[in-house]
Amino acid sequence: MSVVVARDLVAIEGADAASYLHGQLSQAVTDLAVGDSRWSFVLEPSGKLGFLVRVRRAGESSYVLDVGQARVTPSRPGCVASSCE
Repeated sequence: MSVVVARDLVAIEGADAASYLHGQLSQAVTDLAVGDSRWSFVLEPSGKLGFLVRVRRAGESSYVLDVGQARVTPSRPGCVASSCE
């Protein structure tokens, strides 16, 4: 028996990727080696914890966020976590 797990991935690439993520995540990512990953929270604009993601450094200037299986809540357009119901 095999199990298929749907995952949503977000790629962030470019020269400013690390500095952009530094302002969006609760954990530092600049010290990640290519191929390494860690858990982090995406921060809301108010600084509150948003939702949990796994961030992986895919290259020198690229990162991939694994947000699980996300869904957008129409009444809260900025909310993409499955716990936002």
